[in-house]
Amino acid sequence: MVDDRMFRKAMSQFATGITVVTSVHEGNVIGMTVNAFMSISLQPKIVAVSIGEQAAMYNLLPQTNKFGVSFLRNDQQDISQLFASEDEYGNQEMFTYKKGIPVLKDCLTHLTCHVVESTKVGDHLIFFGEVNDLEIFAGDPILYYGSDYRTIE
Repeated sequence: MVDDRMFRKAMSQFATGITVVTSVHEGNVIGMTVNAFMSISLQPKIVAVSIGEQAAMYNLLPQTNKFGVSFLRNDQQDISQLFASEDEYGNQEMFTYKKGIPVLKDCLTHLTCHVVESTKVGDHLIFFGEVNDLEIFAGDPILYYGSDYRTIE
């Protein structure tokens, strides 16, 4: 049997980019920092995000059936930490809306999706979203490795 602490330590050895996943529920922007994101398919264009059952978005995303993903730049550690708290975000100035879905204005890339499928695996739901819209900006990504933020040098 693998110890929880050792599993977390092993997983921290895998460098990942950091994304913020957002949606709108009952008129309020909801969002959370997610590093469990991946591209799944080119035809159709499908991505996946994994949301833990302890997260508010776990129960809300099945109701909205749409989400945005913003890839964070190397100077956005504060944004990552803000969305890790999973509060409601009254600062509407940080968002732009694409197809009615909030995404971060100042990021590396953002895309919008509608949920085409979800699957429960362990204590997470994996949401598969078909990409409706995307925009790419200049910059370098912020990474997460060894339980800490890193940048490309």
